[in-house]
Amino acid sequence: MVPNDESPVKRIGIVGAGSMGSMMALGIAELGFDISVWDISPDNVKEALSRKPEDGKEGKNGKIDGYTDIAEFVDSLSSEEVKVLIFSITHGNAADEVIAKMGDHLGKGFIVLDGGNEHYRNTERRQRELSEKGVAWIGMGVSGGYQSARRGPSMSPGGDKAAVQKVLPILEKFAAKASSPEDTKQSPCVAYIGPGGSGHYVKMMHNGIENGMLSTLCEAWGIMKYCLGMSNGEIGKVLDRWNSQGSLRSTFLVQIGAEICQRKKTPKGDGEGEGRGEGGYVLDDVLDKVVQDDDSSEGTGFWSVMEAAYRRVTAPTIAAGQFLRYASGERAERLEVAKELQTPPPKTAEVQDKEAFIEELRKAVYASFVCSFCQGLELISKASRAEEWNVDLATCIRIWREGCIIQSSQIADMLEAALVAKQGKETSDIKLLKPVAQALQENYPALKKVVLKGTEWDAVIPSLSASLEYLKYDGSTALPTQFMEAEMDFFGAHAYDRPHVEGEDPGKAKKGAHHYEWRPAAPSNVKRDESRFHGAGQPWHEFHGFHSYLVTSSSRHDTIPNQPHSPAQQDGRRHGKPIPRDPDITRRRDDDPPRIPPQAGPAREPLVDVPDLPQPVDGRVDETHGGGVDATQPGPHRPARAQQRRPDAHGAVHEDEARGEDGDEADQGAGEAGLKFGPGNDWIRARPRRKSRGETHPSATMYLGGRAG
Repeated sequence: MVPNDESPVKRIGIVGAGSMGSMMALGIAELGFDISVWDISPDNVKEALSRKPEDGKEGKNGKIDGYTDIAEFVDSLSSEEVKVLIFSITHGNAADEVIAKMGDHLGKGFIVLDGGNEHYRNTERRQRELSEKGVAWIGMGVSGGYQSARRGPSMSPGGDKAAVQKVLPILEKFAAKASSPEDTKQSPCVAYIGPGGSGHYVKMMHNGIENGMLSTLCEAWGIMKYCLGMSNGEIGKVLDRWNSQGSLRSTFLVQIGAEICQRKKTPKGDGEGEGRGEGGYVLDDVLDKVVQDDDSSEGTGFWSVMEAAYRRVTAPTIAAGQFLRYASGERAERLEVAKELQTPPPKTAEVQDKEAFIEELRKAVYASFVCSFCQGLELISKASRAEEWNVDLATCIRIWREGCIIQSSQIADMLEAALVAKQGKETSDIKLLKPVAQALQENYPALKKVVLKGTEWDAVIPSLSASLEYLKYDGSTALPTQFMEAEMDFFGAHAYDRPHVEGEDPGKAKKGAHHYEWRPAAPSNVKRDESRFHGAGQPWHEFHGFHSYLVTSSSRHDTIPNQPHSPAQQDGRRHGKPIPRDPDITRRRDDDPPRIPPQAGPAREPLVDVPDLPQPVDGRVDETHGGGVDATQPGPHRPARAQQRRPDAHGAVHEDEARGEDGDEADQGAGEAGLKFGPGNDWIRARPRRKSRGETHPSATMYLGGRAG
């Protein structure tokens, strides 16, 4: 779209005149659109206006006007039929503050393209809030840095589809252009991604993939620099060769890496005087300290790692790159640790055929790059299913072909062709795509060799080694976690599945069906009451649910071991049906019903009769255990030496906390007051029963299946 008399958009507002915002202003002005630029800083506005557009791509440049008054800025768009704003503001509170400043000036008819690196949940919140005012808020990832923002970036808009369609012609003009084997014409690197926060999610994972690639490449540089003894100029020539041919051809990070390595100092330096000197390389002036994460200006790498954990997607290449950045930023601490540990520096290696090893290094870098793409795309795929975004992964690859940091021609060719061949079918594991599997298989030996040699030479190779381990454990048929599962079943009755059992092997990732009583749980001085359960007569060691122990008030709390919790699924369902909840048991938290084992039958009688118990405070803990919401505060029955202990991860104090500091001190009141352990170490209480039953003594208390570990 080029503005003309019939065009609904002739002027575009850009909020934020920093490096990205000012560059977008120039780039869009060169398409013929008039631009209004606002920033809270007059200096930023002045700097943006000092730059002049080059000859317009359509033969005419638009006019750029600057504003520091928000009302005047918004009013400059008043004559527009469709009012388009592009936000280029730091994520989080800064963007919310600008929205608040706009107040009632922001209303019906506005389409806001948020081009910042924003968290997708914030995007979705703003979409909900501003839709009430008639504002269409579009989360739009903008990739490629300030240089691509000037020449044409890769963009991933997501949100209201109708609103995106109105501005898409403008974005297509502005975006970088690329061709592919599937589409030989130059196509814009922008496309509608999906509803909600999908656009910003795709950008977040672009940056996660970028993290893994950045780390991998800098590790390869370190091997060549410190282990092979190569100069920056020599490394630059190697990277030039990698970028010109083979599996790493036209890879942006490799390309700029070659430029960086070969850039020598000059007497004048750059425009600001950096890189000034006689001889040597500019790279020599760069400290090994990544500071971008420490000042909170960039959150996407951190969010990517958090998403991997939240979505339960293995992404070690991405995570290792992020952790390397964190460690690098703490240089002062690193120097102290190095002094204390006497950590050996990388060794200069004796390599008989250096060129042959460099070729192996290239293959290893390629394999690690592909691993990073697999992890990022698998995260997008899983999030898309969960959020119902219907994101097309092939579209993501297509818009990443140019104008972004992770562009890599051979990888894009391979991935786009493989994904298009799926014809829209769900792709949850990118490694199962035949071309991807073949590439990883072919380059695995080189990756293994480089990691082995790098380890031998004490090179720093977190992402390279993480990629190797990723391929090993994600493609393994026999993991050592068999032993881990047994230990977890031992101390926490976490349960396990058995090999070669239909429905269990391979089966889905869900709660196991079996528990083995590795060590008897009940001490000899405690009487068990099995008659309380339906199906009485079942061997105690085969019962995997709430274990009931009758404990007199004189019993020592430390004689009651950690009790296993039920292996029933955590969602409180059995065989697809809700499990009935015992009316005589209430949870401390209302997140889900108590887990009741399959063997317990469709219903259970009350487990025990107890005297009246103290009421919970705010529904959390009874007065016996902390006296209120703060479980670290003293209560009437807590040992004095236990009063400063912290609650465990579940929010309640673990059973050991009530004993005192050393675990051998007797519980001074647990028996009398009726403390209860529930699944996950949650405290529960039994509602009082007025009738006497069986052998139960009215002062008896009961512990119900607290989970250990």
